[in-house]
Amino acid sequence: MVRQPKSGNKLLTTKLLLTFIIFVINSLIGCCSLLLAQEEVKACLFQKTVDLLYQGKAEQADLLSPTWYAKASEGYELALRDYDRGKNIQKKLVEINQFLESATAAAKLARRIFPHLIAVREDAIQANAVEYAQELYGEAEALFQETARTSFQPQAMAKLCQSPLMKTSWDGHKIDVLMWF
Repeated sequence: MVRQPKSGNKLLTTKLLLTFIIFVINSLIGCCSLLLAQEEVKACLFQKTVDLLYQGKAEQADLLSPTWYAKASEGYELALRDYDRGKNIQKKLVEINQFLESATAAAKLARRIFPHLIAVREDAIQANAVEYAQELYGEAEALFQETARTSFQPQAMAKLCQSPLMKTSWDGHKIDVLMWF
């Protein structure tokens, strides 16, 4: 029986070990590439929705049209989870985008129709009315939020305008609402 030298076994073992290490590295690179590709697909699918979320936030849709914006935000979170679970989310994203477009349009409209109401609210916040007129500010803010939740519908505006906290004056089609701070 002929024995192979021990150095041959070491060489064979080293080659096998090296081959195994190269295989593991290639597998890891492949997995990382797959994960990166999945993230790119996710970013591409959600890009329009993310852009609309930022646009809505810039227009203060979360404040001026909170109902639509909240529906969109909740839908966005659900869509992210569904995507991670491998579900088809394209229809859901279309619906979310519609909510965001509605919220942003309502916020823009509210800014055009009620610039004084919004400006007075912002002035009250700047003047720290939250601290110095806490009760009065709280009541006015609750009415403002209620009106915003209904996307500035006439019924909510009438309630806001009839409040003793508000002073209303009509000038043609323009309404100026001033908070009594």
